[in-house]
Amino acid sequence: MADQINARYQKSVYGVWEADGTLPDSGVLVHTFDAWEQPSMPWIPADNHVHLSATMIFRKQEEVQTQDKNRPAWYIYDVYKGGIIFRPGLTKVVCGNGADAGSECFSDECTCTSHDAGGDYPGDGCLQMTSWRREDIGCFLEKITKWQTLNWRPIYNEFEVSAEFWKQNLPDIIEAFFVYTEKDKLAQTSSDTDQHFRWYEHFLEKYGLKEETVPILELTDDFEKPFIARKSALEDL
Repeated sequence: MADQINARYQKSVYGVWEADGTLPDSGVLVHTFDAWEQPSMPWIPADNHVHLSATMIFRKQEEVQTQDKNRPAWYIYDVYKGGIIFRPGLTKVVCGNGADAGSECFSDECTCTSHDAGGDYPGDGCLQMTSWRREDIGCFLEKITKWQTLNWRPIYNEFEVSAEFWKQNLPDIIEAFFVYTEKDKLAQTSSDTDQHFRWYEHFLEKYGLKEETVPILELTDDFEKPFIARKSALEDL
């Protein structure tokens, strides 16, 4: 599974997306556990949220991500908490945003007419309080990556996934769990990772799944093959 996800990470996400927001077989869309989920089962959205956020990572981000040596290699919200990887083809996004949007899709849609870096932060050329039109997501990802590289300013993108759609498509919408445990990144505590493994094992038990079907992976700082396999809590950190 790690090889399959790494291969998808290498593919360009800059093409035209489906108008219904279906996640393509390129890039890796992740959600980190951010307390917007059910406390004891964080792979399930909390009942009081309409959308939950996710971030797309892909190989073309490497140049801008390696410019700041004092930050995590990955510009993913609260990456140390770990999270889940969404399955392409089944997952659908409601909208995209160039930066943190507070899990909101704004009513006014922004269309992408040029692949060139655009304007001020976050570089998508959109007005404030506008979200990306879904079929233009690939174009916008290219624009903001170019802008971030030119301005040496990495920013995580934010996609919104419908909480209701997510719950209706469990457990299949989840392709894998992941943890981020780089030793020199002191923000992660062993208790965070231990808790993540307990949630993962609960997930497998609840749905009668095996690790081979929905694995737990480790996100590393290798920009060529970022995900490696783990064997749950049996391996030492």
